[in-house]
Amino acid sequence: MDFRVSVVLPAGGNGVRMRHSVPKQFCLIEGRSVLAYTIECFERIAWVESIIVAVATEHVAATHDIIAAEGFVKTKVTVGGDSRHRSIRSGIDALRHDPPDVVVVHDAVRPILHEKIVRDVAIAANKHGVSTHILISMGGGDRIR
Repeated sequence: MDFRVSVVLPAGGNGVRMRHSVPKQFCLIEGRSVLAYTIECFERIAWVESIIVAVATEHVAATHDIIAAEGFVKTKVTVGGDSRHRSIRSGIDALRHDPPDVVVVHDAVRPILHEKIVRDVAIAANKHGVSTHILISMGGGDRIR
């Protein structure tokens, strides 16, 4: 990439819709949190410079623990807002000290993604100023729209 890319992962959910005592991002799969799997996807992308995870205040320590236990080096934590868009804003604000050219926003509880899609979105955003790529769950599989 000939431009700088950072990622914001809004992870402020509290599990209300799922009716679970643990928010989705902290649920374990094979001994690892869903959040760890999502962060790992972006940590592996060489051209992603930094990752900001925006979480509720009460989950900051747990998120720091995940980052430390997994050995993630590009990932930082910030306190999210009381809604998804405010959490995204908090993540973007956390990048103000050294702003990238492009910020990719990805749901923290969607740990399956393809680097090519992320790259295509980042390139389109850099070229046009904005880009969207929506993955819609279709029950029998996912499709891109």
